[in-house]
Amino acid sequence: MSGRKLNKLIYPLALLALIGALFAAGNRLGPDVGSLVRSLVPDSVTVEKSGPLFDLYTHSGGLRRPAGWAATATGTGYGGPLLALSVFDSAGVLAGGQVISHGETYVFYRLAKTGNIFETLAGRRYDSLARGDYRIEVLSGASRTTRAVLESIERAAAVVGREKFGYNRPARKLPAEFGPTELTVIILFIVGVLADGGRLPREKLFRRAAQAAGLVVIGFWENSPITLAKLSALLLGYFPHPAESLFWYLLIGGFALTILATGKNIHCRYVCPFGALQSFLALTGGAGRSLPARVEKPVLAARNLIVFLALFFALLLGKPGLASYEPFGIAFSLNGTIAHWLLLVVMAVSALVIRRPWCRYFCPVQVFAEALNSLRANVRILWTATRKTG
Repeated sequence: MSGRKLNKLIYPLALLALIGALFAAGNRLGPDVGSLVRSLVPDSVTVEKSGPLFDLYTHSGGLRRPAGWAATATGTGYGGPLLALSVFDSAGVLAGGQVISHGETYVFYRLAKTGNIFETLAGRRYDSLARGDYRIEVLSGASRTTRAVLESIERAAAVVGREKFGYNRPARKLPAEFGPTELTVIILFIVGVLADGGRLPREKLFRRAAQAAGLVVIGFWENSPITLAKLSALLLGYFPHPAESLFWYLLIGGFALTILATGKNIHCRYVCPFGALQSFLALTGGAGRSLPARVEKPVLAARNLIVFLALFFALLLGKPGLASYEPFGIAFSLNGTIAHWLLLVVMAVSALVIRRPWCRYFCPVQVFAEALNSLRANVRILWTATRKTG
């Protein structure tokens, strides 16, 4: 069987496998919350499900006395919904809790130290928590995960307050987050489209300026490049509120729309901070080489296989964080595992002699870019055929 015919067979099968993983994720049973509640309270406490809450009771002298309540709630994390269980005493004071399920990457979840969050907030009443009337350190590098845990505690406190104390939490308006970083993303894509289309003089100068801005703003300032984990979260239907994640929507929207509109990967060439880092390393080492064709083909096949496997298991298990293997966390915030450090070193050294090795041979975002370009080409073919027959 020829390579082209084999590809025509493999890609549909891979797509069907990913769809099957999504279907399995949607039908997966949730955690046994009742058992988790029992593990957090003394053996002498009885747990009973009652509406949105778990009622807790103690027994003394043949009488059953209310001991408190437990409630689950979700917050939006880096890898989608984070589900946490919060336990309150009979006065509505937070006694403890734990995260039940999440889709965060190992590094971000470890940095957040979620157990410490419950310990810090323990002793606060439901109304104070529901209003967000507290101060807690949001850890750098794990701010999204930390906020997700806090959001889940606030929502659980609001449920306890409403159901048991008649408390209605005041409506909280999410502030719009359009600022300098969001404006920078828009400008970078506009500059990229104009420069790549030959509408700006000295394309290389504009490209270097755009790359420098992307490196500083998206990489070091926001530390939020496009990753396979975030793309997996979207495929799983985890869409964060636009008011809280406008930067992300502009970035992923610009990536997809510029490819569909122009057929060119503007994001990777002009906007991506890790691509910029490789380009500036190339200036130091004079990189201009490519892998030989006999080596490039199996390397790209290995990249596609790695991306497929990472995406498949992330979708199957409903954990987008499992798909994250990029060295971005190490590069921009020094947070990662030993494997990420090794990968970063290999890519940095390679970038001195090979032109943008990560972007061309290993980046999972490039696989999505190629898929969007293929979709664009097929739509154009279909449109042309329709016009001719019409």
